[in-house]
Amino acid sequence: MAYKCEEQLKLKANGFLKKLKEEGIDGEIKQIGDYLIRLEIIAEGESCGYVNLYYSPKKDEYTLKTNQLEQKSITKRILIVWDCANLSSKPTGEEEYKIYVDGSYLDGNIGYGLVVLKGDKVVDELSGYVSDPDAQDSRQVGGELVATQEAVRWCQQRGIKRVAIYYDLENIKKWATGEYKTNKPLTQNFKDFMDSVNIEINWHKVKAHTGVKWNERADELAKAGAASQESTNNNSLVDELDKKAKEFSDYLQRRGYSVDYKGIYNLQAAKLGLDDGFQNIGHLNIYNTKKLHLVPKYHELRDKFRQDELEKLWQEFLTIKS
Repeated sequence: MAYKCEEQLKLKANGFLKKLKEEGIDGEIKQIGDYLIRLEIIAEGESCGYVNLYYSPKKDEYTLKTNQLEQKSITKRILIVWDCANLSSKPTGEEEYKIYVDGSYLDGNIGYGLVVLKGDKVVDELSGYVSDPDAQDSRQVGGELVATQEAVRWCQQRGIKRVAIYYDLENIKKWATGEYKTNKPLTQNFKDFMDSVNIEINWHKVKAHTGVKWNERADELAKAGAASQESTNNNSLVDELDKKAKEFSDYLQRRGYSVDYKGIYNLQAAKLGLDDGFQNIGHLNIYNTKKLHLVPKYHELRDKFRQDELEKLWQEFLTIKS
């Protein structure tokens, strides 16, 4: 005997089980009834209880009930899969693009990242550094906004008129739709851009850092975008430090010191071993970072009385080289 809406429920249930499988959770159909299908959930080879999937033909909606699961941890994972897969609505027959967006702030640098999927297949990934000065005070928020704009541009370039955007910052959607006021240039420009595009966007909020696969990947890409600029900055700072340390070594040697330039440590400090012709007097460290621009430190000197003399020579050196 066929049950009411049995085929629709089986189709939805099998799609859900496939999504769960991708996240390392097994399951199987255990019972079917009118407007209802029951699934047993299995994790690490053990049964975790049951979920019930209901269908309302009047509302054309599916509802998932998890009160028969035994563990809160598995309940949370299952609900994340259900929400992120947008399984509560009936399929439209049109394969929708899904784009996960995220931003990151690392050591003063902002990055953005996004993952583009068509169905279950990743078709593109983008990441980069955010150079907009209006974004600097907003930290990772600036990266989130840029990631969203880049997602929309990706669709525009390919003539895509409908997309689902998955985001973990609540304000993204609310700024885009006008639910929140845009009082700063960064958010005003974002709102103006979103108003100018002719693309239907379905917004999906996900919780950050909760194991949502593609949200985590977007976060990795955003971090890589921020780190790409950090790497460029580090290379520039190291090159400058190496040049100055060698020049100062020559300067000290012309003033009676014996200098052993030992190189750069941890990409931030040049170490100079010093001898005054009579004894080893320790090491001078010259730092060059975003916070300490060519600053000598004397904490490794054996002869503390040399600090004032070396600082005076350093200042003279900077004056000559400026």
